[in-house]
Amino acid sequence: MKCTKCGKVVKKEDKFCSNCGITLITVKKSPATTAILNFFIWGLGYLYIGKYVGWGILLIIISILAGLGGSIYSGLGDQLLYYGLLLPIDIAFAWHGYKITQEINQG
Repeated sequence: MKCTKCGKVVKKEDKFCSNCGITLITVKKSPATTAILNFFIWGLGYLYIGKYVGWGILLIIISILAGLGGSIYSGLGDQLLYYGLLLPIDIAFAWHGYKITQEINQG
């Protein structure tokens, strides 16, 4: 494991870097929270974990535009079809956010 500030190799059980003194204890994020955030607003889960921030912002914009696009359809059948097509994308982002958060938490 390396120090996030100076890059010196440190032991996993160390609480502080012996070189620069930074705290090495990290707060674990919830994979379920990341998945839920990514499911409802694409990219928001990535901002929550601090990974893929640029993509997260772009996906949030796309998510908002997609939601606005769905609102222009007048019939209930059209809306169900529109959102039904987006459901696999919602699930994919939720799954990806969940897996990435698990990897981050494992170190």
